[in-house]
Amino acid sequence: LGEDGLLDLESLSGHGGSDRALWIRAQRTMLRRFLDGEAPGRFPAPVGLSAGAAAALARVLDDALEVLTLLEGQLQLLVRKPLPQHRTRLLANWQRLGALLEAHPRLAVLGALWTCESQTRGGDLAALTGLVARHRGLYRGLRSALDA
Repeated sequence: LGEDGLLDLESLSGHGGSDRALWIRAQRTMLRRFLDGEAPGRFPAPVGLSAGAAAALARVLDDALEVLTLLEGQLQLLVRKPLPQHRTRLLANWQRLGALLEAHPRLAVLGALWTCESQTRGGDLAALTGLVARHRGLYRGLRSALDA
C-alpha cells in the first residue's frame, strides 16, 4: 500500500527510477485525483524524468492543451450557432485529441480516457464543456510534473 492507503507499485527489478516507472507514479497521483472528482492541481515537484522523455511528453501535452482550447471555442460556437459545419470541425478536433494522446505510448491511457468519457457525454454540449475543462486541469497537472 502507498502512503495514500491505495495499492501502489514497488519495483522488484531495480527499475523504480526509470522514466517509465517515474511517469507511471506521476500519472497515478494525478489520475487518482481526477477520477475521484478532485482538481488535479499542480504536481508538487518535478518527477525527474530524463531530459528527452520529459521534452517528448511536454510537447504532446502542450499540443493536447492547445486542442482542448480549440475544442472549448468550438463548443461555444456550436452552442450559439448549431450549424453542421461547426459540428464537423468539433468532431474532427475531438478525434484529433484522442489520436494525439494515443499515439504516445506513455499517454495512451489518457487518449483512451478522453475517448471513453467524451463518447459518454457526446450529445450534451454542457457536459462536454465541463469535460474539456476537467481534462485541461489533468493535462496541466501532468505537464507541471515535467517542469524542472
